[in-house]
Amino acid sequence: MLKNLKISFFFNGERGLKIFNYLTNKKISNYRVFLAKKNLQKKILNVFSKKDVIDKLNNYDVISQLKQSDFAILGGFPYIFPQEILRLPKYGVINCHAGILPKYRGGSPLNWQIINNEKYFGITTLLANEKIDGGDIILEKKFLLKKNYDINDLHNIANRAFPKIVEKSILKILLKKPLKKQKELKLYFKQRTERDSYLDFKSKFFYEINNFIRALQKPYPNPYIYVKKKKLSFSNIKKIKLKLKPGEILKKNKLVYIGCKNCTLRIW
Repeated sequence: MLKNLKISFFFNGERGLKIFNYLTNKKISNYRVFLAKKNLQKKILNVFSKKDVIDKLNNYDVISQLKQSDFAILGGFPYIFPQEILRLPKYGVINCHAGILPKYRGGSPLNWQIINNEKYFGITTLLANEKIDGGDIILEKKFLLKKNYDINDLHNIANRAFPKIVEKSILKILLKKPLKKQKELKLYFKQRTERDSYLDFKSKFFYEINNFIRALQKPYPNPYIYVKKKKLSFSNIKKIKLKLKPGEILKKNKLVYIGCKNCTLRIW
C-alpha cells in the first residue's frame, strides 16, 4: 500500500532523519527531501545536499513538489505551513509532535514535560492545519517519564518510536479510519531560549530544580545563575548539610553553594 506513494519530507534534525531512513529503506522509493535552514544540524547536511536546504516555503520547487505528493511529513521543522500549502498534498501534511495534545501544544514540548514534573511524556502524529499543533490527532503514544531521564533520553525514545508511528499513521489515513478531534485549549508552550535557562533558586524546591536541570542538558543551554554579576552555568547539583537561606549563594574554595526552598545545594 505504501510502495507507490509520493512523499515529501521536511526536517532539520535527528527525528526527521530517522523517519526518512525507516520509510525509504523499507517502504517508499518516490520522495523528496526539504531541509530547514534554521537550526539545521550539521550531520544532516552531510547526508543530503545544499540544494535541499530551504529558508521559506512559498517557492516554486516546494509548491511544485507538494502538488505531486500524496503526503508531506514534518519531522521537526521550524517553519509554519500556511493553509494554501497545507492543502496541496493529496492526503495532507502529517506533523510529528513530541508532546501529548492538546496539553503540550507549541515549542520545546519534551523539555516542558520534564520541567512540569509529568509522570508520563508522549508523542503525537496529527494532520496539520492552520492552528499551531491544532489538527486532528492520528496516533499518540505515552512513555513513563523516569526520574533519572534527562532531555536527551526523551529525545532518543521519541526518535526511535516516531518512524513506526508515522508508518501506521499513513496507513490509518489511507484506510480512512476516523481521527481524533482535539479539544479547544488555548494554551501554548513557547520555544525555550537561552534566557529561559535562568534559574531562581529562591522560589524553587529541590525537585523543581532537579527537573529543570534534567530538562536542560546539552545541547540545550544549561541552567545558570549570577554570582557577583558573573554568569555561572551548571549541569549538576548535590544536596549538602550546609544551611543557607533560599537564594543565598556561598562561593568557597572554588565551589559554589546555593540555598533553595527546602535545602542547600552544591552546583557545578
